[in-house]
Amino acid sequence: MESLLTERYAVLDLGSNSFHLKLSTIIDNQIQDHLKHKDFTSLISSIDTKGNVEKKSVVKFMQSIKKISNLIKENNPEHFRAVATNSFRIIKDHKFLSSIENNLGFPIDIVSAYEEAELIFKGVTNTTEILTDDFYIIDIGGSSTEIITIEDRSIKNIASYQTGSSQMHNLFFKSSDKFTSFNKSLAWVQNIILNSNIIAPCQTKKINNKYEDVCLFQKNIPVYGASGTIKAIFRGLKALGLSRKEANKDDLSYLTDVLINKNTKYTKEVCLLEDSLGKDRVSILIAGLPIVISILSCLNINTLYRSNGAIREGVLYDLHQQYKLSLKV
Repeated sequence: MESLLTERYAVLDLGSNSFHLKLSTIIDNQIQDHLKHKDFTSLISSIDTKGNVEKKSVVKFMQSIKKISNLIKENNPEHFRAVATNSFRIIKDHKFLSSIENNLGFPIDIVSAYEEAELIFKGVTNTTEILTDDFYIIDIGGSSTEIITIEDRSIKNIASYQTGSSQMHNLFFKSSDKFTSFNKSLAWVQNIILNSNIIAPCQTKKINNKYEDVCLFQKNIPVYGASGTIKAIFRGLKALGLSRKEANKDDLSYLTDVLINKNTKYTKEVCLLEDSLGKDRVSILIAGLPIVISILSCLNINTLYRSNGAIREGVLYDLHQQYKLSLKV
């Protein structure tokens, strides 16, 4: 249908690190981007332990939202959805949430962890060639990390951890001693994962009156990364001359070494990273690497594959699917 080729879909992803707006068309199931806008906000760093947002940071967030609202109105897409994830789930400041929505001028869906995983799954599988029916998806945000287990092309399990790149940065990487900070952060993440009893060879459960070993996480199946942190890792490796669709533990160790020793033996390499990623993302990247390395270690997997999509693409495909269904009614 001709209308399917001209319909424009827009998604606003309100994350813990940044606010992303994306406007696209979808032709032959391929997303074609027409507008991308990103504000690095570090929202999670402004939320206190009671779920309140620091007053001194509110102006910055409102300015970003007003700018995004103007872009949406100027482009006037036929289909639009704003989604908010973990940081918004932990905010208890209802006045702030109302102000954000009022300044945007559109409703905001604060999605559950499960719905977030479904949208990530849809974004990954519609944009990335995956040859196996069983695989993992890992998504590392600013304040949370999800490991999604896929079996027979369906979600079997979601493991969610309240740790993300911005949180790790605030906890460990304010110190100038990056080597010690990295080792402490690595041990901290591994302890969280292993003590969660989610990653284990098998768990014994009673099924149909019989006790059977149920393995939530299997070994030797691919791991696909889908998040800003993962994208930054692959862009960083490409900037350093390691342009591949997958990264192994040696690649991640090299990138870590560069970031830890950026002011000494790797000044040239850091310039390449900052030219490619920007200083803000490079400063956060060192805090995301312990999470990636810990997950691969706990899963006993050596290679991380790059996904071409994540939650934003999942929302776009969801909007597209809803529109196609509406035409059949």
